[in-house]
Amino acid sequence: MTDGLTIAKAFREQDTAIVVHELNDPFGELESETVKYRKIWGGMAWPTDMSPAYACFVGQLFLESTKFEKKALKEPLFLLSECQSDELTLEDFLHKVTDESVRLCADKVYANLGRDWSEEHEQEGEGKFSGYVTSFRRYLSDNEIPYVTLEAAPYVDNYLYAVQIINDYRAKERFWVPEDTKAFDQLATIKKSDLQNNPESFFYAVEAVRHVIGAFSKYRPGPSLSGFKPDRNKRIIAAQA
Repeated sequence: MTDGLTIAKAFREQDTAIVVHELNDPFGELESETVKYRKIWGGMAWPTDMSPAYACFVGQLFLESTKFEKKALKEPLFLLSECQSDELTLEDFLHKVTDESVRLCADKVYANLGRDWSEEHEQEGEGKFSGYVTSFRRYLSDNEIPYVTLEAAPYVDNYLYAVQIINDYRAKERFWVPEDTKAFDQLATIKKSDLQNNPESFFYAVEAVRHVIGAFSKYRPGPSLSGFKPDRNKRIIAAQA
């Protein structure tokens, strides 16, 4: 969305929680030096024996004319950033993910927490990803990182459905992925036959993208009502009519 321009400042508007990115524009080439997003969320793929840990961040562009949720559904999504780590230490990856979350003002990161994951299972050491989940949340707590939470991604057991959502969004120009990203490369090469053999180990970028796009598809962030003030006179007139 920002075509490689750097973000000078990112913050949330107090009344609406809209995320504002102020961009560096040293040559004065932009019509506007700010970009607004309704939400910015992350998607994350845990490392495997064959693939690195990977995360990406997607923003839902805020359109000033949007007033109702149905219109908000037309606000396009942009892949803003991605990061990965091949290190044999989780600390390196968690540092990168949380740094990007804070830099972009992303408040949620979606990942596969394991089908049987729960607070009880975490205490018992059960669940496929319980160790990663515990480490991520402990890192957030130990480093006092505010407003960032780790969330369970939807549709984790249906890889095909999640990939179909991604492709449908892109076909309708509702999701834009820069060509110079790992996500673009893997989305361009993945085939249906690839889904039969542990695709998360080979298409780790797609794994993360499907988590965050699945979340946008399911939860459909709409306008915040925190600053909405109903016209009580109109309500009274309508009731008397």
